[in-house]
Amino acid sequence: MTNTQDLATQVKQSLDLFLTRDRYLLQHDVSERAITHKVAEAIQSVFGLVNSYDVDCEYNRVGLDQIKRGNNGGRVYPDIVVHRRGHKDDNLLAVEVKKSRRGKKAISRDEEKLEQYVRGQLRYKYGLSVVFHVGIKPRYECRFFDGKLWTELPNS
Repeated sequence: MTNTQDLATQVKQSLDLFLTRDRYLLQHDVSERAITHKVAEAIQSVFGLVNSYDVDCEYNRVGLDQIKRGNNGGRVYPDIVVHRRGHKDDNLLAVEVKKSRRGKKAISRDEEKLEQYVRGQLRYKYGLSVVFHVGIKPRYECRFFDGKLWTELPNS
């Protein structure tokens, strides 16, 4: 990955691809896990082809080591990760997905987790918070964390 702008462009391409392919899931308010799986497929379509990264859901390893506890003492399972399996130092992006109806408190908790994934033992270079608005006209909002600042990315 060459720079933050390239990453932001690829994230937007991935989320737009998800909306094109799987809008039905948001229109019918299916579970977050089902949505997350399809978002991961869209991310793999973009990141896997362009950068040869692996994309996994609820991945619980750093390199070859299993993660048993996070910074707050709880289990650590980012919704989606973009990384190279088996490498501790090539963790590119941790993603947390929420539906907007879960509320600001749940979204805020996800963003706190992302900060820990970037600053803590998981050592992800970036964090991405994606909030989907479900219903007849689904859309998304996303924020990107680079280890210091949160930045709004272009929304759908």
